[in-house]
Amino acid sequence: MPTPRFPTGVRDAAAGKPALVVAIACAAIALALLAALTVMAVIRIVTGAYGATGDFISFWSAGYIVRTGDGAHLYDPAVQEAVQRAHYAAGFRSADGYIMPVFVAWLFAPFSLIQFTPAFLIYSVLNVAMMFAVTRALALHIRELPPMVRSTFLAVFTMSIPTVAVVIFGQVDFIIFGAAFAAYVLLRRERYLLAGVAFAFMLFKPQMLAGIIVMLIIGRRWSTLGVLGVLGIPLITVPALLTSPHTLVSNVAMVGRYSSSNKQLDVSAEMMSNWRGFVVSATGSADIRLWAPGLILIAVVVLVIAIQRWRAAVQAGLPLEQSYALAVLAPLLMSWHVHTQSLVLTFLAVALHLKASFGSGRSERSDQAQRHAIIVLLALYSALFVLWFVATMGFALMVFLLLALFWHTAYRWPVRDEQRLAELPRAA
Repeated sequence: MPTPRFPTGVRDAAAGKPALVVAIACAAIALALLAALTVMAVIRIVTGAYGATGDFISFWSAGYIVRTGDGAHLYDPAVQEAVQRAHYAAGFRSADGYIMPVFVAWLFAPFSLIQFTPAFLIYSVLNVAMMFAVTRALALHIRELPPMVRSTFLAVFTMSIPTVAVVIFGQVDFIIFGAAFAAYVLLRRERYLLAGVAFAFMLFKPQMLAGIIVMLIIGRRWSTLGVLGVLGIPLITVPALLTSPHTLVSNVAMVGRYSSSNKQLDVSAEMMSNWRGFVVSATGSADIRLWAPGLILIAVVVLVIAIQRWRAAVQAGLPLEQSYALAVLAPLLMSWHVHTQSLVLTFLAVALHLKASFGSGRSERSDQAQRHAIIVLLALYSALFVLWFVATMGFALMVFLLLALFWHTAYRWPVRDEQRLAELPRAA
């Protein structure tokens, strides 16, 4: 991969270029390894190899269960496993449990009309299309960034392990990312009702709304919350109640089962990107009593820090970027169930940070600042891959990277030039 050339002085070049070369080399190695793994994964999916089901098999089987009239047993692990094994002849180690709301199962019902592997490939194509769509939207939003920084960010986003994981595992996180990004844009434009509509699409994984809801409450965005409630509550409850009287209760019970068990279904807690993943991988036990206290402590600390920032932003009338970045990062640390694919949301926070660093109202666009941003982006790319790979080897450390990102977002957010000028009289 060619090294970008930056017009800079001799002293700056001597200080910055070695770090840039190292960052590029590390990112290139990570990219090569990820590309090889991706090619192998695609071949396995196309050929229907043993265990090449991704997470999509849980969505496909859920769609099949509700479509064939057995929705009353949608959250029965035995039924889920029976359907999955009956429709994937090559077999797999353990069933991938379905815990999402009932409406998601109905959305995947049409895919169950097609055999699993062709349906998986079709959904993968749709996921790639969604990836390009959100990348295009991000590119337009950060068009003010210096070209090299902008190109590096977009490349890191599209080729990162979380993004690849969404496609390879057949996950829904591009929908969540797109909804979160659309809602952010609408909030900035003061289209508060439409922002509530966008947030409703994040209900594929309701826990990812935790930080956003608290932020909206503090900001008194009652119209946005109202629309989210008007759309979201029926979306969660009505399909469940129409499927069977007790399906909603079964969904809650299934979530509880996922919190306490790592054996009956393929939870893969030892690979999770949160505190739970670290504790389970370090101890070899999925006992909730081991990991829950630490997770609760982290959640409390994250909320305290975020609430302080959200209140300060409301009182000072600050731009939305930092508050929103904290809101999308917080659930990744607070949730009991977070895997690699959900980390695509970190790139929304990174994009907002870059926009605050290099966007309008900023004078710090020097070659050195740009080089530093590129180095950090490439380091993030490498770190995400290395920590994921280490997790596959049995030791999940991703939570510490998320903690660092959250801390940096809370305490190292760039200050706009106009904010500095506003503080000068008080400082004098």
